[in-house]
Amino acid sequence: MTSDTCKISVLLLDQHGHFSQNVTVCLGKVRGLRLHVLSDVPWPAVRMSRFVRSFHLFSARRDAAEQLNQACRATGAEVVLPVGEFGLDLLTRCRTALPASVSLPPLAAPEQLATVTDKFILAEKLAALGLPAVATLLFTTMTAARAEISRLTFPVLLKPVTGGAGLGIRRFETPDALLPALATFPPGSHIIQSFVPGRDVDCSVLCRDGKILAHTIQTSHHPRRDPYAVDTALRFLPHPAVLATVEKFLGALRWNGVAHLDTREDARDGRIYIVDIAARYWETLTASLAAGVNFPLLACLAARNIPFAPPAFQPITFFVAKTPLRELITQWSPGSQTGLALSLTDPAPRLLNLYRRLLPRKA
Repeated sequence: MTSDTCKISVLLLDQHGHFSQNVTVCLGKVRGLRLHVLSDVPWPAVRMSRFVRSFHLFSARRDAAEQLNQACRATGAEVVLPVGEFGLDLLTRCRTALPASVSLPPLAAPEQLATVTDKFILAEKLAALGLPAVATLLFTTMTAARAEISRLTFPVLLKPVTGGAGLGIRRFETPDALLPALATFPPGSHIIQSFVPGRDVDCSVLCRDGKILAHTIQTSHHPRRDPYAVDTALRFLPHPAVLATVEKFLGALRWNGVAHLDTREDARDGRIYIVDIAARYWETLTASLAAGVNFPLLACLAARNIPFAPPAFQPITFFVAKTPLRELITQWSPGSQTGLALSLTDPAPRLLNLYRRLLPRKA
């Protein structure tokens, strides 16, 4: 068995139709792997993938454990692989109902998820562990905000407590600009965080009991149009300080499973701040694949207790499939790779998504 050959049957637990397509492309690179999907969405794009052998619909109205067990038996699943929170929750509730022949990859426990998915709890945990933590306030009441806002250095970022991909983040230069905006949000829904000048450096990992089994590190190849959105062009590069900070934090949590950590490298002193964590497969997963690390495959190997050496990722530049052609032409350099080539290996899901975007929205 090699990294590109793995004769096992995998049942993928879809994430409400999101992120599974990237996981499927990664697993589609593996000869001998038989991939099946269980989803709570009738027609996720991944259902159209040429790499998916069978599709099974999950219903919230039926017994969850029974449905999971039936899907495992129908597919001959040897590994059940959750894409994100839906699958993690399902396995937390129903893992004892799985057939004895089924293995699970390292999975984050509910208490670990609670620590990293709430940005305020994350900031408090970092500070408690003695790691660099950005000054952060939880918005509770306008009275409290006015009293505590002096603890922050402006400018600040207003962020939803949960969620990712930069959605809902707003920057404010002064308290006078921030306070009226706060009044429009319900208590407990947002944090206020001092802005750290510098650059974003992201670290993706697969861990078992806090030990990193595989990782990649990436940063923006050029400034984003939207400073908080997902990159369209990435550079993969070694960064010992980021890796050291990530190792300390995930080691302290005894983290299990995959995660994508957003960190900020302070331009003033080089300190590394962890600012957000996605405890699931991430938007730029295929970029890690292009750099030489197939995280979904490694998770399957870990599930079956098949040993593997920590893979070294390549220092490449990667353009995502939706990168505008003009940007691709002007920014391309020798050795660059594009997600378009990976997307074309499995075009049907992308075509379905395009069709849905072009459909007129119902009023």
